[in-house]
Amino acid sequence: MNQEGPYSGEPAGPIAYMASNRIAPNLLMFGIIALGLVSLGGLQREGWPVVPFNMIEVFMAYPGATPEEIEESIIVKIEEQIETLEDVKSIRSLAAPGVASVRVQWRTGTDLSEAMDEVQAAVGQIQSFPATAERPQFWEMDSRTSVIRLMLFGDATEQALKELAYQVRNELKTLPDVSLVEISGTRDYEISIEVSLVTLRALGLTLGDIAYAVRQSSLNLSAGSIDTRESEVRVRTIGQNYDKLDFEEIVIVAESDGSVVHLRDIATIRDGFQETNTIVRHHGTPAVFVEVFRGEDENVKTISETVNEHVQEVILPSLPGGIGITVWNDDSPVYAERAGLLV
Repeated sequence: MNQEGPYSGEPAGPIAYMASNRIAPNLLMFGIIALGLVSLGGLQREGWPVVPFNMIEVFMAYPGATPEEIEESIIVKIEEQIETLEDVKSIRSLAAPGVASVRVQWRTGTDLSEAMDEVQAAVGQIQSFPATAERPQFWEMDSRTSVIRLMLFGDATEQALKELAYQVRNELKTLPDVSLVEISGTRDYEISIEVSLVTLRALGLTLGDIAYAVRQSSLNLSAGSIDTRESEVRVRTIGQNYDKLDFEEIVIVAESDGSVVHLRDIATIRDGFQETNTIVRHHGTPAVFVEVFRGEDENVKTISETVNEHVQEVILPSLPGGIGITVWNDDSPVYAERAGLLV
């Protein structure tokens, strides 16, 4: 009877094959290194990732109102309009003294640009907000990362410097590697209207009447939509007043004999800036920030190089006399240091 002895064949399996064949593991190693080098250029370089919040906030100021008044006269009305929209995941509201905040969470995959249009249209249909409440403001909440901040400064008026900053912003947004540019450190434009109490009493009017007339003559509200066979067409009533001359022509009182009283006849109208405590100066001259952010799938290093090159070669030589521009801070070296830790 023959008895089988111990197994004396060659070991099987990929590890055994690699151990017995010196060429195969070397080829595999070089292949992995090559794939890593090829994919290295496509890796996103960022310190903090851009996280999509899928959230839109509606903010509205109602000076002097209590939280209870805010909830009843503003928040409830906004929630009733928004909760009927499709793809709304949740609604969170906050009522504080003088302010209302409604945050709308959307389902993953929702086009936020279309969602913003829907929210603005829905809120724009509300005609029963308090007369003294300010216009609602809308913005998309995100975690954008600042890449580079420029400072525009010089001996110029605030309006001239702000308009020049907008020109720089528009130039930077045309660059192929830049998509998000914002301006900060400057005051918002404001139309102030002052009416004396003596004039109001003579006409039998109140400040609320003046505010209502201005609001009704300065509207940009949604009027709904029209469904066609090919698409949906949004309809808006355009009557927004933007400058001093437009506000001067607002009719406050219209008599039966055809005579009218315009706002310019009873009020002092000033086209200027909002009163704030924020002042930005550089070497004793007014200054404005122009900040570039990284959008989704954009490279920090590429944005920094593109912006710096454009500033030096295009923007700086074209600035008016007495105006300068400098890089206030550039975060790309921080990302380069962190990337170096991985090498």
